[in-house]
Amino acid sequence: MSKPLKTFISYARDDRKRKKDLRKCLRGMERAGLIEIWDDNEIITGDRWRDEIFDTNLPYSDLLLYLVSASSLDSENCNRELGIALEENIRPILIILEDCDWKNYKVSNVQAVSAEGFRLGEWESQTLGDIQALPAEGKPLNEWNPRSKGWQSVVDSLREAIQTMLSQAELALQQGNFLMTLKQIDKAIENYSRAIKLNPNYTDAYKNRGIAYREKGKYNPAITDFSTAIDLKPDDAEIYKSRGGAYGNKGNYECAIADSSKAIDLDPNYAAAYNNRSAAYGLKGDYERAIADGSKAIDLDSNCAAAYNNRGVAYRLEGNYECAIADFSKAIDLKPDFADAYYGCGLIYRLKGDYERAITDFSKTIDFDSSYAGAYNNRGLIYWLKGDYKRAIADCSKAIDLKPDYAGAYNNRGLIYESKGDYKRTIADCSKAVDLKPDYAGAYYTRGVAYEQTGDYECAIADYTRVIDLKPNFAHAYNNRGMAYDNIGEFERAIVDFNTVIQLRPDFADGYHNRGVAYGLKGDYERAIADCSKAIDLKPDFADGYHNRGVAYGQKGNFQRAIGDYNRAIELKSDRAESYAGRGVMWLHLREWERAEADLITARASGIDIIGLFHNDYESVSDFESKHGIQLPANLAAMLTRRQ
Repeated sequence: MSKPLKTFISYARDDRKRKKDLRKCLRGMERAGLIEIWDDNEIITGDRWRDEIFDTNLPYSDLLLYLVSASSLDSENCNRELGIALEENIRPILIILEDCDWKNYKVSNVQAVSAEGFRLGEWESQTLGDIQALPAEGKPLNEWNPRSKGWQSVVDSLREAIQTMLSQAELALQQGNFLMTLKQIDKAIENYSRAIKLNPNYTDAYKNRGIAYREKGKYNPAITDFSTAIDLKPDDAEIYKSRGGAYGNKGNYECAIADSSKAIDLDPNYAAAYNNRSAAYGLKGDYERAIADGSKAIDLDSNCAAAYNNRGVAYRLEGNYECAIADFSKAIDLKPDFADAYYGCGLIYRLKGDYERAITDFSKTIDFDSSYAGAYNNRGLIYWLKGDYKRAIADCSKAIDLKPDYAGAYNNRGLIYESKGDYKRTIADCSKAVDLKPDYAGAYYTRGVAYEQTGDYECAIADYTRVIDLKPNFAHAYNNRGMAYDNIGEFERAIVDFNTVIQLRPDFADGYHNRGVAYGLKGDYERAIADCSKAIDLKPDFADGYHNRGVAYGQKGNFQRAIGDYNRAIELKSDRAESYAGRGVMWLHLREWERAEADLITARASGIDIIGLFHNDYESVSDFESKHGIQLPANLAAMLTRRQ
């Protein structure tokens, strides 16, 4: 037992002398550290006696010794003190001072808080006859001759009761430990709780229950238990280490580091504490300290697989993949079923583009821990990158089944659906992701793409704007929002966004190209040509850049240059139907009828509405002929005339 059981004496004023006799008899148990006694004699002048009794001392006691006499049965305060003991699960023991009707006396069930502030709640009404009574067989002290034998019977019985409580608590603790080895965590918690009820100062029971709660992912009750254990035993490095681990699990890295540091202060050679602090520093982004602590843990315990793993995580996050792989591999050598280490390897191979190795390692992770949601999610991403959408969706769905609040898995599944063109499901999954994680910029971006693809430009713009609020330097969000503005005719806003894209990424060909398109839609063809030319300089095989520069040249009447750009666009992308249609119209201007017909037929066969495209610029064939002084052959005129 780390601390004595706090023992509260409840008595009537008429029984002060016998209370003093009891305290004398219990002095030996106090000196042995079995009990720590408090009674209202401890109240000093100026203390508010009700607060001292009912708020500060009684509710936090482990035992209540009730001196039973006619006076105490008549005392309202004694009744309330016993009521609180029953309410708070404080063990009451009766000491019968004299003959009185105690066996039939019922303790009041007071359910409301009284005007004086007494903390009384709901509990089962109980008669005193149901509670353990001393001396032996409940024989009143006034019937013992000599009286000292009666008091010794009280002491002996009380010592036996306390020792029984302690031995039963020890048994419950050991049963809890055994159940933990069987992974029966809920039952282990029940046993630890029973040990605590039997011995409220049992440090190991609080510590082990905290470990069990942490295993269950219940970090708040774990921290509460570790804190109680620390109060009971402030110099135990292991408890600080354990509480630090729970703080780390909660994401409170400052507290995790503080507790690990305290554990190290208490035990400078505590490898596990250095390992925990390494993990906390890594999660906080302080990789240099994470690596230093991981190295110290390994120096102290070269067989600590977790330390190699945590140092490997820090190396990975720092970008030192070779050292990370070496550490993960060492962790696996020491512990061949170490799922986290395989997972770490998988992440690195994914980043390096070695998808087959990544799949192998994520699969190994799952083999050793079938509930590892992150491994399913990341393997799903790789299947997506490989174009295996069926397996990708299955893995992300499994991750969501295992972890229903996994925002990243919803977003990734949304990405996969977007690649398949299933925009409705993309929007649903990304909406779930942002519900779970309202600051998830990636999910807003993916949903914005899906909205844009379905023609819902207003919603797309709203999502891209949210991304920009969260990540003001995200060039692609400005770029996509600019294209959405183009689609609703907001060309000035589009140009502002493309200007930002170019400022953020001066080497981004798409930014110049898209600004060129916006200038073209505004009718500013010189700027359109300049921007498309810049895009082509940056990206010489940019088919869209050549096509749209061709459009701008055509609008300026430079048909030969337009045809040259359309030719290049078709060379780069032979199935680009829009370029055939644009070149076909240019041939019309140059009276190259056969070439015009061939290009327009090719475009139409590829799904282009050549009539609609032609009528974007001209009201009719006659309008075209009038403006350019050209008479179209009948077959071409018919090809470009709307049917009535």
